[in-house]
Amino acid sequence: MSRRRREDDLKSVQELLWASLPPQGRRQLLVAQLARQWNRIVGPALAGKSALTALEEGKALVTAASPAVAQELNMRGASIVRTLSRYGLEVTGVQVRVGEVRRRAPKGRTQPAQRSARVDTEEVRRCREQVEERIHRDDVADSFARMMATFKKRFR
Repeated sequence: MSRRRREDDLKSVQELLWASLPPQGRRQLLVAQLARQWNRIVGPALAGKSALTALEEGKALVTAASPAVAQELNMRGASIVRTLSRYGLEVTGVQVRVGEVRRRAPKGRTQPAQRSARVDTEEVRRCREQVEERIHRDDVADSFARMMATFKKRFR
């Protein structure tokens, strides 16, 4: 199989997964992606002392390590809204609170184990029907259907 064909298949699988998510799940994934890119959005100086934490009622919720950082983020609010909008996140404003800025664990440190989401076998079957025309390997289609059902349950 050519490299171009594999890239097209991956793109269609990505589109299928994205389309199967409810709107709230899509927003949560987009916020998580933008939180990882916070350095690009506000610059390294502010990114080290703040974090995008959520989207609530159209406002980007940001945690700042100090009142001075919060003030700077508030002054840059319009610029942050424009940048987030360019990334596809519908935002009307920025709400900043002062608090502990949580960081992801450094590489090499393990995260606490997450509970596994039990999915309904009927939902997995429905997801399998959606993907079987595009994915021809049974093992991949089964795994992808389980993943889709898990995403649907988790982000509803």
